[in-house]
Amino acid sequence: MPFLRLPSLYGFVAVLIFVIMTYKSVQDSNTTEAALWAITAVAYFLRNIPKFFIFGFINVFAFLLLVVGTVGLILVYTDII
Repeated sequence: MPFLRLPSLYGFVAVLIFVIMTYKSVQDSNTTEAALWAITAVAYFLRNIPKFFIFGFINVFAFLLLVVGTVGLILVYTDII
């Protein structure tokens, strides 16, 4: 079975979902959640760009953004913040 670059497509679908969640959080006037969803969307976007272009140095920054967004969302949804 040939490799069809599906992980890249799934990554961009995830970015679209995170952007929708950001928009929903903005509409609900929840700025903390909106910022965290936006950080996670940017991280996933930067993480998937190198699969189409050669930007290896972006991966470290994207990984840090991904960690910040994910940990922040976990803390928000567990009502720690």
